[in-house]
Amino acid sequence: MNPLVILFALVLTFCGSSLCWPAEERGFLESLPAQVRRSARSSDLREWVVPPVRLVWQSEQGVANAAGLMQPKPGQAVLSEPSPPCQMVSSPTGSASLVLDFGVELQGYVELFTPMTGNHAPAPVRVRFGESVSEAMSEPGTKNSQNDHAVRDQTVVLPWLGKKRVGPSGFRFVRLDAADPRLPVSGTVSKGTASFGSGICIRRLAVLTPCLAA
Repeated sequence: MNPLVILFALVLTFCGSSLCWPAEERGFLESLPAQVRRSARSSDLREWVVPPVRLVWQSEQGVANAAGLMQPKPGQAVLSEPSPPCQMVSSPTGSASLVLDFGVELQGYVELFTPMTGNHAPAPVRVRFGESVSEAMSEPGTKNSQNDHAVRDQTVVLPWLGKKRVGPSGFRFVRLDAADPRLPVSGTVSKGTASFGSGICIRRLAVLTPCLAA
């Protein structure tokens, strides 16, 4: 066999072992049961956090403190918000809504972070992804809007003092609607993560993250 081929095979074998992993990953791997450890693999994907760059639109009623979505935040649900969270309260006659622009086409997720509120009932939020503002504002079946391949338009339930990840999808714009007039949504944005009511963050190539507060 060609010596170069042998050397190449040895390098592949060595770098595929846990010795090539960063120390923290090796520690995690070694903590797993042997039968799990044999098939465990680290992901080649990396995530970047991309904060929204502007508020494109908001409904005339039901939205307060929307400017807070553009402000830096901790990146996780916190016990005490440093600034008033964005609040969205729908009514029987109209939805409290807003559209955020992340400034670039992304493939990833939106993460919604929710703060502590007096009502522990999970609040539903409608999330619509769009490569254009018109797509993010459209209803299914109009202007070629659809949920094929990736769910572009869905309603999710937010936890109390927690996080909800929505996606993946390709997008630049995201529209958020408080889906239930009985359950207001409030939130704040933190470091590249987006909050519903507070902001949205995107992780390029892998994850988009918004923070929502319910």
